[in-house]
Amino acid sequence: MVSRAGMLIKIISIYVFGTISDITCCCQKPNRSFSQIEKWSFRWLPLWQRWLRLRIFLQAEREAYTYFSSEAGIKARLAAENESREYILSRTPEQYKKAVVPDFPLGT
Repeated sequence: MVSRAGMLIKIISIYVFGTISDITCCCQKPNRSFSQIEKWSFRWLPLWQRWLRLRIFLQAEREAYTYFSSEAGIKARLAAENESREYILSRTPEQYKKAVVPDFPLGT
């Protein structure tokens, strides 16, 4: 319930959209559902969640490497751009494909 000018308004539904302040590229959302074995492991194996969190952190650090201006960083950035472009094109209607694919390098 939200109060507005002395009136109570019942909120039926709320939609949350992920936004970014600098639209440079659209990438696939990495969230996934955990299997029953993984859920069991989280509950009963000590430090299992921390290990997963470390793995996610290290993967993000590896992806940050694509912004380096070294030769390997440039290759990684081009690969990330191609992967993002394929993801965008696979989920975009034909009429919008030219408009939604960025025409500038990743991260600029």
